[in-house]
Amino acid sequence: DFGDSEGEGGCMTDAEDGEFEYDGGDGGVGGGRQPMPPPPASMEDVEVLAADLHEDEVPGRFLRATGGDMEEAKKRFAATTIWREDYKVDEVLTEHQPYFDEIKRFYPHYIHGRAKGGQIIYIEQIGALDLAGLESHGVGVANLLRHYVFNSEFMWTKVNPDPNAQCVTLMDLRGLNMRDFAGQAQDLVKGVTAIAQTHYVERSSRIFVLNAPFWFAMPWKIVSPLLHPNTRKKVNIQGVGTFGALWEAIDESSLPPIYGGTGATRLGDSTDEVAMREVVEANKANIPANGLNSGSTDVGSADVSDRRDAEALGSGV
Repeated sequence: DFGDSEGEGGCMTDAEDGEFEYDGGDGGVGGGRQPMPPPPASMEDVEVLAADLHEDEVPGRFLRATGGDMEEAKKRFAATTIWREDYKVDEVLTEHQPYFDEIKRFYPHYIHGRAKGGQIIYIEQIGALDLAGLESHGVGVANLLRHYVFNSEFMWTKVNPDPNAQCVTLMDLRGLNMRDFAGQAQDLVKGVTAIAQTHYVERSSRIFVLNAPFWFAMPWKIVSPLLHPNTRKKVNIQGVGTFGALWEAIDESSLPPIYGGTGATRLGDSTDEVAMREVVEANKANIPANGLNSGSTDVGSADVSDRRDAEALGSGV
């Protein structure tokens, strides 16, 4: 969840300009029957839709992300609108989530209360990401990206539906090794960054990177160029066991002792996490007969030749 463009989202392809690549596969590691997200809409489609948009239809965060340029904001919002339709984003909260428990176990991430300004507190324990464990359960990068969208839609539809709502993101690197920045892990980081920066614009107010090991400066040089300059300004990197900077944005009582707080609520036990699990349980009745969720299509049959990247659309948080 390295940010949303001026878009940090969950509060790759070439994340620097927001492009997605189809890998022609079946969902990544171990299959999973989930394609990669769709490629960018053609510039022609974006411009046609943008021309029909009224200014009051464009969420303010898109305008902030473009520095007040309404025409650019319309194009970015139009591109996101097309992506949401192509990827069937509006259906993700009613889809069966067959890998939910495995993903939460091997890729710990939590919605955990509110920050001082009312923003959602979102925590990702990046250092605990276990791709081998996910692979052993048939979960691939494409499945993880679809889950990321599910998680984001829950946050911005169920937890706080305000179209301009934001989160304070904590990214815990405890346990991270240098070798974790390669292969599938790098694909996941790029994929999440691309989705966040392109479609969940201006969703993070602050990003705290916690328990950063001494060698983190090297991979940060790789990751930081993928982020929009406005996103980089929001990032605060803290060393191992250093949490003082958090109290600028979060009350100590809102975080558990693992992050220097005094809160008694365990990670995964917040009211929002309980509500999410209830949604997942209810969706078990929606298992599709063909084994494919709404966002799933046969990647191999998708015609992507006419889907040129909307190169004029930059990223921004």
